[in-house]
Amino acid sequence: MKSWLGRIAVVLAALEIRSGLAEEPLSASNAPCAAAGSVNAAAGSACADLSAVEDCDCLPPWRVRANIIWLHRSKPNEGALVTDFTPGGVVLLDASEFKFKYEAGPELSIFRQIDDAWSVEGRFFRVDGWNATRGTVPAFGSEVQYETTFGNAFIPANISGSYRSQLSNGEINGRRKIDDFWSVLVGFRYLDLDESGLTIQQDIGPGFITAINNIRAVNHLFGFQVGADMNLWSRGAWGVEGLVKFGVYGDSATNRVHIGAAQSPVTFDSTASANQAAFVGEFGITGVYRLNKSLSLRGGYQFLWLAGVAQASDQVAASNPLAGTATVSFTGNPSYDGAFVGLEVAR
Repeated sequence: MKSWLGRIAVVLAALEIRSGLAEEPLSASNAPCAAAGSVNAAAGSACADLSAVEDCDCLPPWRVRANIIWLHRSKPNEGALVTDFTPGGVVLLDASEFKFKYEAGPELSIFRQIDDAWSVEGRFFRVDGWNATRGTVPAFGSEVQYETTFGNAFIPANISGSYRSQLSNGEINGRRKIDDFWSVLVGFRYLDLDESGLTIQQDIGPGFITAINNIRAVNHLFGFQVGADMNLWSRGAWGVEGLVKFGVYGDSATNRVHIGAAQSPVTFDSTASANQAAFVGEFGITGVYRLNKSLSLRGGYQFLWLAGVAQASDQVAASNPLAGTATVSFTGNPSYDGAFVGLEVAR
C-alpha cells in the first residue's frame, strides 16, 4: 500500500509542477476555460481561437485523477461450512461469520478530451487486503460440508477459519457530452475477483493431526457497460457530481479445493471451471472544490455491486474433493462501498 501511495505522490508532484500552481484561483470570469489550449483546434469549435478561450465553455485536453479509496466488502452468503457430528449437525462455522473491514487501495483515471463533445477515459483501481478470521471453536467431532463431508465423528476438534479476498478493475470508456448537466458513456470493463484465501483448519486426529482445507474461487469478468455522468450542483469553486454505470459481463470462473495435513502425505483435490453471465452496477457521488484553474480537490462515496459470481465460501457445497469432482457455484452477490479522496490535475 505504501508503494502505491508513493507512486501516486510522484505522479501528482510532476503534474503539479507542470500545471503552474502559482496561478491565481478561479473567478467567475475565467472559470470555464482558464487553461490555455483547452480545446482541439482541429475540431473547428468555438474555442479554436485561443485568444478567445476565456469566452467559451470548454475542457482541457488532459485530466488526471489520483485517488485513495476505502472500500468495505459485504459478508459472504449464509451457509454452513462446518458442523459437528451430532444429529442434525450443529453449525460450528458459517460463511456469514466472516466480516470484512474497510481496506484502502489506489485509483487512477486519465481523461483525453477529443473535441467539445467527446472524451476518452482509462481507469484502474485495486484493493487487495480484505481479510477476516473466525476464532477457534471447540467441538465434539467436525465435518466440512462438502458434497461428501470430510472430518471426524468422535474426536474433540478445534475449528478455525480465515478468508481473504481482493478485487482489481480496469476499464476504457468513451463519453459524449449531451449538455451542461449530463454526459453518457459506453465502454469496456474488466474485473478480477480473486477469493484465494478461504482456509478451514480442523482436528481430525486426537490433537496431533490438523487438516487444512483451502478453497479458492477466481473470477475474470469481461464485458461492456453504459452509464452517465451528471453535474448535480455548482456554485463558484464548489460542485457536486453524480455517476452511474451498469453492464452484463461474461464471468470465467474457477473453483479449486485442496485438503492436506502437515502430518500426513495424503491429500485430496478437486477443480472445476465454468462460464456464466454476471451483472455489475456502480454509482457514486463526488464533491469537488477547485483550488485553481488546474487543480481540484475531490472526495465522495461509491458503491459497486457484483451479481452472479463465484465466492469461495459458496464452493464448499459444490465440491467433492474426496471423489475429485466439483462444479462452480455462481451464487455470490458481493457489494463494495466506501469513501474516496484525491486530486485532479488538468492540462
